[in-house]
Amino acid sequence: SSGINAEWPLRPGVKLDPLPNLKKHQHESKPKDRFPEKPRSAVHFKRELTIDPESVGSSDEPRKKRAMARLRHAQEYGDIIKADPLMGMTDLLKIISSIYKEPGFRYMTAAVPKSSIDYHPYNLKVVTHDNVDRDDYYTISSTGVTRLRDQETEYTALGIWEKEFKDYKIVINIPTFSKFRIWKAFAVWRKNVRT
Repeated sequence: SSGINAEWPLRPGVKLDPLPNLKKHQHESKPKDRFPEKPRSAVHFKRELTIDPESVGSSDEPRKKRAMARLRHAQEYGDIIKADPLMGMTDLLKIISSIYKEPGFRYMTAAVPKSSIDYHPYNLKVVTHDNVDRDDYYTISSTGVTRLRDQETEYTALGIWEKEFKDYKIVINIPTFSKFRIWKAFAVWRKNVRT
């Protein structure tokens, strides 16, 4: 005999637990504090709420309570989004300093249309997820900035992106670059007049 009991897997009622301490370890080391559950969006809760809480009968009392709790949570989350001091802000240095102080992530999109004279890659504003331009938008967090454009993703660390923004502001103040649009319009006009 090899020392293995050939009958043990065949015995009814015997439950094999290969790692008896795994469940206990997982329960004790749940990362609740490190990774708190993110509140789902109000839109998600509205989709999930398929019943009218007032029309549910008394036999469905638990469903009614869950539906009311979801609705209340969605309203509270909507109020949090509305109360975000960064919402609509366009000053990138203030946005970056706020992100460093209060980690989280926000969506950003162009503050003006591309056809505007004020358009440049750093003229952005903080918006809600519902208001992003799906073809070209940014996310910003304490780790970095991600640009999602034409199904391509470009990530830049926040410190590097902040330095690039400051360098851009310095370069754009050089007369050659600050007067470029006026010069180009004049050059095109002059070319058309001569022909």
